[in-house]
Order: sequence, then structure tokens, then C-alpha cells
Amino acid sequence: MPASLGEALAALDKSTLFRHQLGDVFVDYYLKLKGSELGRYRQWLEDNRVAESEPTEWEQNEYFDFF
Repeated sequence: MPASLGEALAALDKSTLFRHQLGDVFVDYYLKLKGSELGRYRQWLEDNRVAESEPTEWEQNEYFDFF
């Protein structure tokens, strides 16, 4: 099992099962979308010089503001 979003995206990228079942277009779009999300998260960590915690302020802003 992947231990992080980055590892999960790498595994999905290599998965012939998911590419066959969902199609290359969908998998590539999803990888791009989630890769962008991961990049924003990593940039936030770097800019704010904080270690990952559960959950970070970025995650709360990204996912929980609309609730």
C-alpha cells in the first residue's frame, strides 16, 4: 500500500488495470489534478516552514472550508 499521495499517484500511473478499466484519458487527467494538489501542498509546507502534522492548516483550508 502506498504511504503517501505521491506514492499512490506513482502506482496509479503504472497501473495497467486502472488504465484499462478507466481509460488513459481519465487516469492522466486525475494524475494531473492530484499532482497539482500535491505540488500546492508541498509548496505550502516549504513556504510556511512547518513539518507535516495531522491535519495541517493547508489541508483544513483546502478540504474543510466548505463544510
